[in-house]
Amino acid sequence: MSAPTHSDDGRHDGGSGSGSASASDGDGGSDGGSGGLRDPRDDDAEGAPLSPVASLLAEALELAERDGVVAIEAACDRHPEHADELRRRFAALAELGLVQNPRMFGHYRVLRTLGQGGMGIVYLARDERLQRLVALKALPSRLSDNARALTRFQREIKAVAQLRHPGIVPIYTMDSEAGVPFFTMEHIEGRTLADIVSGVCALGLSPDRLTAQHLAPESASHSWVEAVCRAALDVAEALQHAHEHGIVHRDVKPSNILVRPDGRALLFDFGLARSEDEAGLTLTGDFAGTPYYVSPEQVSARGGTPDGRTDLYSLGVSLYELLTLRRPFDGESASLVFRQIESREPDLLRRANPSVPRDLQTICLTALEKDPARRYQSAADMAADLRALLEFRPVRARPVGRLLRAGRLVRRHPARSTAVFLAALLVVGTPVGLALANLAILDERNHALAEAERANKEAEKAQAALVKSINRKAKADRTLEFLVSVLTSVDPLRDDRNLPMVDVLRRAAEELGPALMSEPYMESMVRQNIGLTFKNLGLYAEAEAQFRRAIEVAEPADVPDRDYLTALALNNLAIVLARTDRLPEAQATMLQALQWGARVPSLGASRDTQFLSNAAFIRMLDGDRGAARVGYEDVLRRNRELYPEDHPRVIEALLNVAANTSDPAEAEVLNRQALALQERSLAPDDPQLALTFGNLAIGRFLQGDAVEAEVLEQRALSILRSRLGDTHVEVLNAQVVLGIVRGHLGRHAEAAALIESALAGYHSVYPAGHSRVVTAMRQLAEEWQALGRDADSILLLRDALAMQLQVNAADDQALQACRSELRAVLLRLGRAEEAAELSPPGS
Repeated sequence: MSAPTHSDDGRHDGGSGSGSASASDGDGGSDGGSGGLRDPRDDDAEGAPLSPVASLLAEALELAERDGVVAIEAACDRHPEHADELRRRFAALAELGLVQNPRMFGHYRVLRTLGQGGMGIVYLARDERLQRLVALKALPSRLSDNARALTRFQREIKAVAQLRHPGIVPIYTMDSEAGVPFFTMEHIEGRTLADIVSGVCALGLSPDRLTAQHLAPESASHSWVEAVCRAALDVAEALQHAHEHGIVHRDVKPSNILVRPDGRALLFDFGLARSEDEAGLTLTGDFAGTPYYVSPEQVSARGGTPDGRTDLYSLGVSLYELLTLRRPFDGESASLVFRQIESREPDLLRRANPSVPRDLQTICLTALEKDPARRYQSAADMAADLRALLEFRPVRARPVGRLLRAGRLVRRHPARSTAVFLAALLVVGTPVGLALANLAILDERNHALAEAERANKEAEKAQAALVKSINRKAKADRTLEFLVSVLTSVDPLRDDRNLPMVDVLRRAAEELGPALMSEPYMESMVRQNIGLTFKNLGLYAEAEAQFRRAIEVAEPADVPDRDYLTALALNNLAIVLARTDRLPEAQATMLQALQWGARVPSLGASRDTQFLSNAAFIRMLDGDRGAARVGYEDVLRRNRELYPEDHPRVIEALLNVAANTSDPAEAEVLNRQALALQERSLAPDDPQLALTFGNLAIGRFLQGDAVEAEVLEQRALSILRSRLGDTHVEVLNAQVVLGIVRGHLGRHAEAAALIESALAGYHSVYPAGHSRVVTAMRQLAEEWQALGRDADSILLLRDALAMQLQVNAADDQALQACRSELRAVLLRLGRAEEAAELSPPGS
């Protein structure tokens, strides 16, 4: 029997031998051919309206082009009185090959394909017995005889069957059809996170412009970031449930996470799941996951058996991708991705999406730790931090500090370790001008000339008042007279002060209270100058004590210029707190300084920009260079409104923007702009000019141009030596940088000599030790290794470790960096037992 042919207007023109039985609407029958496909009255007249069944079928078939055969079932659900006739007519069309015939798995009718991968196909199916929709996963026919594929498929069924959690899609039944195993799950309306990411990327929006509705149309979250956090929390809680039942998913990724329209997330596809009592499948020769989301231990042959922390790493990758719309590690081949997973640190999320809160960045990067011991140790821990973030409470995870990042880079890329030290100097070097610009009375040196002259007169009056007060109380000690002569000269770029002055300062600090008891303004100001000198010498505890005492002295309401003194002291105290890594307290103190400063109208916009500058400086020390750059850009804009382009404060802000720019090429452009302005207003041998040359040298080195870097750094060093002598800390810093550059150029003997000389100077400046000394020792050890002086290198690294324990034993990150470098040398020399003593506990 032939199929009916159609004319252009869609009417039957008859086929040979085609017979049809008449049928009334809704209950017609057919003995074959085209009978039953259309009601006989459908063609009574051209343009006549279709019967209800035919009209519904036509609409459903049109929708089926977009929605698949689920459109037919939807029409049946809406019109149950025509359901049987609609299904019969559709079956007849399928029999003629005009539409695809739904596949049957037992009593489950396939409606359309929801997704498929290498190990299974997921269909939307209708349970004909219970009249409900289900998700049906079947093993592809081609794998029905594959023992390994069958094992994995059965493993998934076994794993999910044990789990009952609102964040895990449950299994209903399991069976097989024609030798093909399948199981059914609850059908969840929603989209996978992979589909959501693809969709928002297609919109061309940056991640900070997304909303919660881009993730889920009915989400109650206020922002994309919040909605993503809640989805990650759902998955973390689901993983905790699985882990408690001994199930490791091993394939957590966006395409295996389903999001409901209300934003709730569910985990599915346990095809690679493993029970803890089962032997694991290794990566080599048996990897079936997605390369971007595997953990370092899955990649490494030495990684051991993956456990629940593997799932947390994969969740961290998924969270990273959702927040930044890019994966932390990407590449054109799986092997390239694997190498990055093993050796590269992920970029900070806030660089790609500034709207990501710092604590959320910390949560994500903690999950992405390469060492499982440094990750969250359970999904419950990660879930707790995500919940705390959503409830505006502190999280337990702590961000990785700069020293640990440096140590990791050294361990994975020894040849690039110099870049870490140079980048650190770039960040520390540039804000020196900023710190000095805020030093008490001398802060005014960067004002217009009239303001500077007034400041000098006030300083002279302050000195005279101090001398008069001390003489009046019969305490005119020669030491205090010397102190008076140097109190207003605390600029380490212009005055080389040696440590013997520390004893003078300490004695003065003890005697200032009685000497200036009746003059709180002077006592507060003098204590701040003493504190600033302590700070510049790295004696932060003593500096902090002086600033706190200066605040107490200025506390009474009748103290002249009380608000000014308090604002200034709080500002200086905030910088010291930041230097000692008490960043939350530093930020709170800086906010107080801004509030007190706002009470002093005479300070005006000029002082306000200085406080804002220091607030940005704290963010920089906190490692948030993106936020610091935003702050410094604001300061630059304000200063340009207040001063001419070549004013020192404009140049200072420009240099600080450059220091917090992650792109070395862009930073170089900004530094050269600042240099051009400085050369118009500064003497050729000004130390500030030298610092800019030094920053340009570091930038050129980081861009791979060590030759130009050497020229620039040599110029900087020459200026600093001519103005500051051989022992000033900035001269020593420049020597270390020049040594690093020459070492990179293969001139290791010259490099070692420069760094050795710098170390000798550091030891005289910091007799009790300092983190800067530790860093220089590690750099010298690297040069000695290049010269074959391994034994000397080992001794020096041991000394560096001992000094780190002495100056800050609580800094575990710095200690681990020292131990790691020492361990690497010992292992290279075959001294495994000594190296083992330096290994972290449990490694």
